[in-house]
Amino acid sequence: MKPKEQAYAFLIPDTEAFVSGGNLYNRHLIDALRERGHTIYESAQPEGLPEGLPMLADTLLAPSLPPPLAKQSGLIVHHLQSLHPPAGWCGADWFREKEWPWLQRFGWYLATSPYTADYLRDRGVSKPVEVIEPALKQLPGVREKAAHPVQAIVVANLVERKGIRPLLNAWAAAPPEGATLSLAGSRDMEPAYAKQCLSVVEKLQGVHYLGTLTPAALHAAYARSNLLISAAYMETYGMALQEAAAAGLPILAYAGGNVPNHVEAGRNGALCSSHAEIVSWLNRWATQPEAFKPYLENARALATGRQRRWADAAAQFEAIKTQR
Repeated sequence: MKPKEQAYAFLIPDTEAFVSGGNLYNRHLIDALRERGHTIYESAQPEGLPEGLPMLADTLLAPSLPPPLAKQSGLIVHHLQSLHPPAGWCGADWFREKEWPWLQRFGWYLATSPYTADYLRDRGVSKPVEVIEPALKQLPGVREKAAHPVQAIVVANLVERKGIRPLLNAWAAAPPEGATLSLAGSRDMEPAYAKQCLSVVEKLQGVHYLGTLTPAALHAAYARSNLLISAAYMETYGMALQEAAAAGLPILAYAGGNVPNHVEAGRNGALCSSHAEIVSWLNRWATQPEAFKPYLENARALATGRQRRWADAAAQFEAIKTQR
């Protein structure tokens, strides 16, 4: 039986301001809840939301929320900087000094992956932590693909923690024979870093920057590719990995955070401890199609099990007790 229609308040950044996993998660979950008949209010300011409703706050806006309001609210935990802290900091110190003072104020937590939920609990969060993983706006077609040539894609904004420049440097040091690499993502979030990445791209044969893609263009890019590469040092979930796995693409990834939950090593991909190792695997698959073919076949066989709609995520949300 469908739950009773409810009203919810979401304190979130403007989801149209920039493309990020967190913004996409917020947008798609809210849209799915509305499609199921719920009334959703959203604002980047607490003053823009009605009082008395179950409220969730995005991690980016949460530190400034008054403690009494935070205590009544849930926190949507996307990425915490302690997972990949600035130079000179260790994650434990950053969490304790920079995040815990405001994070502990909330009444409950909505994590986007089991990895994030465990991370919170392991660091002293004793209040309820619910997990609703991202889903798919559109279920992709799963096609049989040739093992040669390797046509890889990276779907990530050009920011430091996504590991783009080290991947490009590793490619430059040992260019994979006959392989191509497409980069899809925004260059606007960290312009100086993006400029450094693109200056390397200009010098590399077989590497192309696609820019920020619309959802339709991204689906088309997955359809043209036969491998996803994730160079990120840390993924709290990894929506691009989910999309690629659902489309039947094998995954070659830096094994940080939640990434291993997307990759069955030896079946639909490989997990690596360095960017040089990623390129080493790529070189092997580019020159030995017979070694790459089983990964393609396994990825295609596993794809339908990775396909979940946002309506399913909204149904999970409905089952959560959002007022504590």
